[in-house]
Amino acid sequence: MTPVIDIEMAQAGDASKKTHDHFLKAQKTHKSRLDNLLCANGLQRQEIAPDGNCFFNAAVEHFEDITHLELRTCLCNQLSDNFGTYINFIGNFSTEDENERFLRYFFNVQELRSPGKWSNDAADLLPQALADWSERVVRIYSSDPFTPVIDVLPTTGNSDDTSITLAFVAHEPTHYDACHVRSRPGKVTAKSATTPSTADQDCHPVNPSAPDQDSHPVTSSTADQDCHPVTPSAHDQDYRPVTPSAHDQDSRPVTSSTADQDAHPVNPSAPDQDSRPVTPSAPGQDSRPVTPSTPDQLDSRPLAPVDTAPITPRKQGSYNTPPKKRIVRKREAEPEKWKKNVRKVLHLEGKEYISQNGSTVPAKTMGPVDCSKCRYRCTQKMSSDQHLELFQTFYALGTYERQKDFVCTNVKQKKTVTILGEDNQPSQKKRQVCRVFTFTVEGTVHRVCKKFFLSTLAKGETYVDHALENTCSGVFCATGRRGKALPHNKFSEESVNQATEHISSFPVVESHYTRKDTQRMYLPSNLTIKKMYDLYLERCQQQEQRPVSQKKYRQIFNENFNYSFHTPKKDQCAICVIHDSKLKQGTASDEEKQRFKEHIDRKNRARDEKDGDKREATANPSKHVVTIDLQAVLQAPCGLVSQLYYKRKLSVYNFTVYSLADKKGTCFTWDESEGKRGSCEIATCLYIYLSSLPKSVEEVTIFSDCCSGQNRNQYLAAAMVHAVNNISNIKVIRHKYLETGHTQMECDSMHSAITFAKKHTPIYTPCGWDIILRMARRGQPYVVIPLKHTDFLDVKQLACSAVRNTKTDINGQRVNWLTVKCLQFVQGEEELLYLKTSFDEEEYRVLRLVTSGKRGRTSSLTKTTIAPRYSSKLPISEAKKRDLLSLCKSAIIPEQHHDYYKALPSSTSAADKLPEPDLEEEDADSD
Repeated sequence: MTPVIDIEMAQAGDASKKTHDHFLKAQKTHKSRLDNLLCANGLQRQEIAPDGNCFFNAAVEHFEDITHLELRTCLCNQLSDNFGTYINFIGNFSTEDENERFLRYFFNVQELRSPGKWSNDAADLLPQALADWSERVVRIYSSDPFTPVIDVLPTTGNSDDTSITLAFVAHEPTHYDACHVRSRPGKVTAKSATTPSTADQDCHPVNPSAPDQDSHPVTSSTADQDCHPVTPSAHDQDYRPVTPSAHDQDSRPVTSSTADQDAHPVNPSAPDQDSRPVTPSAPGQDSRPVTPSTPDQLDSRPLAPVDTAPITPRKQGSYNTPPKKRIVRKREAEPEKWKKNVRKVLHLEGKEYISQNGSTVPAKTMGPVDCSKCRYRCTQKMSSDQHLELFQTFYALGTYERQKDFVCTNVKQKKTVTILGEDNQPSQKKRQVCRVFTFTVEGTVHRVCKKFFLSTLAKGETYVDHALENTCSGVFCATGRRGKALPHNKFSEESVNQATEHISSFPVVESHYTRKDTQRMYLPSNLTIKKMYDLYLERCQQQEQRPVSQKKYRQIFNENFNYSFHTPKKDQCAICVIHDSKLKQGTASDEEKQRFKEHIDRKNRARDEKDGDKREATANPSKHVVTIDLQAVLQAPCGLVSQLYYKRKLSVYNFTVYSLADKKGTCFTWDESEGKRGSCEIATCLYIYLSSLPKSVEEVTIFSDCCSGQNRNQYLAAAMVHAVNNISNIKVIRHKYLETGHTQMECDSMHSAITFAKKHTPIYTPCGWDIILRMARRGQPYVVIPLKHTDFLDVKQLACSAVRNTKTDINGQRVNWLTVKCLQFVQGEEELLYLKTSFDEEEYRVLRLVTSGKRGRTSSLTKTTIAPRYSSKLPISEAKKRDLLSLCKSAIIPEQHHDYYKALPSSTSAADKLPEPDLEEEDADSD
């Protein structure tokens, strides 16, 4: 028998039992609600074991010759191969950048491949992945009254007439069960219809997935309390809901059974029948799903249509799911693992631990006690086992407050009786209070002596004194104050606020292309936390303030600000980094190794292509091969003055062209008030460069990275068609793209030389960069061509007016521009574009850009005049101009340059752009 030692423990046990009963009752209610919903739609639930594979076991019922493990592999492959479709649906956009979300997505999918594992983030995408993989609608019947029926549609838009039905128990722990038609629960193929039999059934509802009906599941509104599903009456279990008539396929007529009638079919078209069809809520809309509630009636009032976007129920992890780790900028503290907290827990539990000075503190044990002469006969009132259980129960409480409360509950004290002396004055007594020590065993309160009580708890009298001194209404009302004193070296709130204000003083901008998806702000890449702290020390020294430590400064930066530093565009390949990491961990699968091998083969093939073209250009003067790239954004003014770090600066762009045969370099420069950095600017630079080539050049080959916003798009293609047909000596132009992540080119050496030449040289205006560019290489100086806003051509307007087709080649095959590796433009064939998606392809695919219009007329890319892109200078933001003028006022910018900055146009609607392109901007146009 287990004695009830503590009243509080008994109350906690009762509360735990009530919670468990409530949990079972709620779970039963959810399953009952789900069964009623399925019955109303002619389905029944088949329970699946909750072993982490329930979704796959439930879905595999709709396919032949496939196991749940094979289905798991197929869906994980679907998520991996099409990560661009699904990655934006997971992750915390306010705290994670693109790389963090990609890594977390990749690892969650890999974890999901293991049988019995269920990763919350990736698992939420499985219904959508199942719909896309099978090209069928996934219909989920849920016990959630607010989303009773959820249709997950394939993102491709192509779907079979049949649907995959699943039953979802929305009560935690959430779970998937299989569901099938009541008459015939057999399996169907991936492309076959699920049609129930109408003979000898207990329930004959409308088939929701029949291909010849424009139908939806029978449901009722949970907001309506009098809407109930059709179920058999108490005395007659054989009921048959109404099926729709031939002339009305959209209605769902169902009548409820009463106490004196059988539930038999009623013709909904008969005028004297009480048929209650569920009609669409608006003309042209189908009746939508609603949840049944009680088994007596079925309300026919319609619901509003379900949102077109599918809603996926969140499937919680099963009991064997490992804890999910958050990916954060700074490793999160785990106080429960700190040595001092571990030591404190062991002390409270009475176990052995190592003290702070390194000595071993033995575990608590009950002290010996002799109560043979005790008037309470303590040792006779309880057995040794009960005595030991009292000791174990006390230390099992585990917290300082609960242990003190245990003492307050079992020790009562009162003032002693006052005795008057011969002089009628209170006599002096040794004890002012009287204490009663008790233990509760098997519901009976036993009084014990103080010696027995203290030896049982292995505590001293001082411990009891402190507990009773802080008693309020029989409950311990104080808290432990050990370790709560403020440290002597704690930084003042004023110092912390000054450090926070200093971090806030740096100019930040939001990502130009991802500002809708993240709240993170960006600092220039030439800053680091260490550099910011050095500037902070300089300010504190000037203002004679006490600085915080670098550790505290870094902590404020990480915990109080969602700031990040720009990632340079030339960085390590994400695919290679992830593969190397998985190889070290030994978790790379054969399929992943094969994809990585193909990636490396494409990289090597692209480099071989460039080397071969370089040899041909060296041997044949009529062939010209160049590499092109836009350098990381330059800034003006720039220098070593610390105030420049706190101000916004003007962005300067440098587009570089490097000739592989003669090693000549050309730089096209402009600032943000003259133009942007999109496809129009890149096309203009290339057009000017091609026009300046010698007359002997007949074939031009261009190598670049795969940036879709600048290099690989229809606008640049239209400009190249116009160039090859208007520059007489050039017969063919080929544009080839290197493998993503491995776009190192010869023009990168120009960027390195420019950066080295700029070192320790102050620049005050964009024109100052022209001097630096010419000085960057002494032997064969770079050609620098400054551009104005009047020089840029509007190739977007050219493409929109002349190009009619960019998606389908002449054979009717779709063209995916993201996979294009080579574009070819031939003089005299102004309507055609030749392309390859692999350098190993022998034949070019042909894309007809210019097609006949509605009236049979065609637009010519060569005869169309290219209009200028800008009619005036572009305005900069008001904040940036204000910072630039403040630099002029403080004389950091010399006086001779003040007029230039004062004349810059500004606008409140102009947004600050990133000072340099980062990884998020490679595949987007700056417009």
